[in-house]
Amino acid sequence: MSDLSKINAPLDPGIKDAVELLRKAEIDTTASCDGKHDGKNELPSISVNVPDESQFYHIRHKISLALIRAKYHGFTIEEGRLYQKDFNPWKTQIRITFWGEAKPDK
Repeated sequence: MSDLSKINAPLDPGIKDAVELLRKAEIDTTASCDGKHDGKNELPSISVNVPDESQFYHIRHKISLALIRAKYHGFTIEEGRLYQKDFNPWKTQIRITFWGEAKPDK
């Protein structure tokens, strides 16, 4: 797990179950938001650490299996690169965006 996963900030209630599911599947989540802050109504999302770019497809597959097996639907998984001071990517990450509430089917 990355150092970012060790922050003890409380998880947003609308994304907590999905984050905990991914963490149980040993997926290194680094950030999450249920999209309901400061009067906003945005889509819930989770960011996942990709420590080595060669692991991107493996991690993406692991995420989709975990969510689909838990009966989540309506989400996208996208690759992103974080940049800081120059044109070289600082870090690769995966962003999961849910199209509605981050809740599984019952």
